[in-house]
Amino acid sequence: MHATIYPYGPFQTGDGKTVMIAIQNEREWGLFCEKVLGAPELALDPRFDSNAARSGNRQQLEPILQQRLA
Repeated sequence: MHATIYPYGPFQTGDGKTVMIAIQNEREWGLFCEKVLGAPELALDPRFDSNAARSGNRQQLEPILQQRLA
């Protein structure tokens, strides 16, 4: 876990493997939401639209990420 960057660290995928994710800025977050998660609307969600917001709302974001990566 990183103190100021989120998502950051290992996440389990649907096939039982682990992927390491480190999103450092809003550009990366937008691309990740669109290309990997298939949920571009997450990049615009005010709970997650900045790194500070994602870090502060990681308990809400983590289950969404786990579900999308499954």
